[in-house]
Amino acid sequence: MEVNYEELEKVLVGSDPERFFQIGSELPPQEKSALTAFLRLNVDVFAWDPYEAPGVDPGFICHRLNVNPAITPKRQAPRRPSKEHTDAVREEVVRLKKAGAIKEMGKSVEVYIDDMVVKSKLVPDHIEDLGNVFQILRKYKLRLNATKCSFGVGSGKFLDYMVTHRGIEVNPDQIRAIHSLQPPWNPKEVQKFTGMIAALNRFISRSADRCRPFFLLLHKWKGFEWNEECAIAFQQLKEYLAQPPIMSSPDADEVLYAYIAVAPHAVSLVLIREDNGTQRPVYYVSKSLQDAETRYLPLEKAILVIVQATRKLPHYFQAHTVVVLTQLPLKSILRSADYTSKIVKWGTILGAFDIRYMSRTAVKGQVLADLVAEFTEPTLEGKEISVLLGADERVISTVSPHGHTWWKAYIDGAANQRGSGLGLVLHSPEGITIEKLLRLGFSSTNNEAEYEALLEGMRMIWKMGGKAVDIFSDSRLIVGQVNGDMEAKDERMKEYLVRVKYLQTYFHHFRLTHIPRSGNTHADSLAMLATSSAQPLPRAILVEELIRPLTEKANGIRVHNIRTGPSWMDPIVLYLKHDTLPDDKVEADKIRRKATRFWLSEDSKLYQRSFSGRIYCVCTQRLLNSSWKSYTKEFTEVTRGVGLCLTEP
Repeated sequence: MEVNYEELEKVLVGSDPERFFQIGSELPPQEKSALTAFLRLNVDVFAWDPYEAPGVDPGFICHRLNVNPAITPKRQAPRRPSKEHTDAVREEVVRLKKAGAIKEMGKSVEVYIDDMVVKSKLVPDHIEDLGNVFQILRKYKLRLNATKCSFGVGSGKFLDYMVTHRGIEVNPDQIRAIHSLQPPWNPKEVQKFTGMIAALNRFISRSADRCRPFFLLLHKWKGFEWNEECAIAFQQLKEYLAQPPIMSSPDADEVLYAYIAVAPHAVSLVLIREDNGTQRPVYYVSKSLQDAETRYLPLEKAILVIVQATRKLPHYFQAHTVVVLTQLPLKSILRSADYTSKIVKWGTILGAFDIRYMSRTAVKGQVLADLVAEFTEPTLEGKEISVLLGADERVISTVSPHGHTWWKAYIDGAANQRGSGLGLVLHSPEGITIEKLLRLGFSSTNNEAEYEALLEGMRMIWKMGGKAVDIFSDSRLIVGQVNGDMEAKDERMKEYLVRVKYLQTYFHHFRLTHIPRSGNTHADSLAMLATSSAQPLPRAILVEELIRPLTEKANGIRVHNIRTGPSWMDPIVLYLKHDTLPDDKVEADKIRRKATRFWLSEDSKLYQRSFSGRIYCVCTQRLLNSSWKSYTKEFTEVTRGVGLCLTEP
């Protein structure tokens, strides 16, 4: 890879050869002449010697609190400004911007610690932008080191990156240093190599996965061995960096997109932007999974990499709407009531940003095709990933469905002297496996447990948006009764059968098949595990307690509605149900953050989570006067941890 530096010309300020400006050689003659005259006119803002700097204005760098030193300070309670005060401040800021008193950072100036770039999209505007910056420097008695300044250049080095008209490119000096390296022969050399790679992580797709063989050698002072796997990874990384991707810089308020990739020991994400129909990478994020993280379910790993991206790139997620393109049902998982603990925690973190989830359709650009083809999401069952070359010579990767999007479920129920339990193994159309077991908190027969497992499996798939399901059970009685081959004579069996027939109406396609016990060992093991907590759990499995049969009808909850009209819940319901937010950005951010504490059921009832994420309350409008207190005693607990919560904004 070769990046051409733009040559600089020295323009003398006067007769002293030590005093000069550096101007880009590719600047047109007319603009170069105007820029030279402008710099000579503003020579007072430059210094060629430290003693020429007059010193920074103390009023600019010193800050004092107007307090009485004789009084002990007290911590005040936090106060939030009212909406009227906030609107007044916002209007004043807009007025000052229009008057030119405030210039937005990032519009024409980029600053990072002691590095600064004054940027202009058009050459004629550059002098005006420089003049605004020089006025600020002159006001606060700041001086620029002229020997370190370059003017009128279209490309240059900034923060060890090459910034050109094409985008942000790798510093060629760093590439040459890596290509000149010999294979490491001890952990210290490996550490030096991985440190050099870490500086280029932004440009390397799935860097954690590429560098995994090197990470395993970092602490092997005894028994260090540079094997064939390390040699191949070393060579492949050099070949990749021979033609690294060019990063793109997003515009203000531009919608960004993200692709995620999951592997057994690493997760990756690429942030991209649309540029005239072509998707260009903005930043690559990669994370090595440690210890317990390697045992996460693929869905959990996918959510983890998004959380990692928000921590590493908060400035992008705060300033832009980010659309995550994936075939994994992340949205339904984050908004589901069936998940607790870390899923709820991650959902709260992601709820603070404007993140949306859409199905992945096409990947445009060679570097993105490499990400999908080489390091894909979990294997897609019944689908094929193909790479096509479009008419515009851009590589396009598409996902083509084969067959129906059927869910598969293996269920089993067990009842013995120790108790009763259910085991479920669900397979999504994308090939994701979800394992779940439940301990029954009530006595049941083996047939009742089998029916409970069937109802729970149907309920879970329905909540995750499944419309076609193929369920397998080793109970001849249950399969025969549901399929109509056997008659349900027992009253309890009749109740369960009615409930199954009712849930069947929620599916477009439903099929229940009998299989031998030998073909249902996975679900059977989970069901047996649910009856006893003595056995160790081999992986993360959701364990819940069901305290009443699903056929038992809950007592009705009487809610006395005294007033009608708009409710504080309406914006939250609209967001959770239709992803609809107010036009006002501030109000939209508030609703997005607040919505992470709520869950919307299939019948559009709003539930509020507790701080632990395990308790849900039905939200209603608070009743007027003192009569509302008497009604709080009338609600009936439907299931454990679910009740009626009378709340107000």
